[in-house]
Amino acid sequence: MITRDELIKQITGTIGKTKVLTLSRILDEEKFALRDLADLTFNTDRDIAFRSAWILENMFLKEPARYEADLEYLLSRIKDVKHESCKRHYAKILMHITAKKSTHCN
Repeated sequence: MITRDELIKQITGTIGKTKVLTLSRILDEEKFALRDLADLTFNTDRDIAFRSAWILENMFLKEPARYEADLEYLLSRIKDVKHESCKRHYAKILMHITAKKSTHCN
């Protein structure tokens, strides 16, 4: 199982889309808690926060129904997002769950 600290090590350096998708898949397979990943998006290191938000977006949008239980937590934390780069990823999640075709806000 990948731990929070191991994930931070993985995303400390520059990563690209391929690595984000790989980490998203691994975290999904290992049932890494979405709330723990969301918490990393508030890291004081902007790069770690951004990369965590990027992974969060990919995991959530791949299988949003799986994370319905985490929606309330994500929504409650949106007001705390400080980094502009993270705001973009949270906005994409919000756009998805509020879209007309979404099954999350009926």
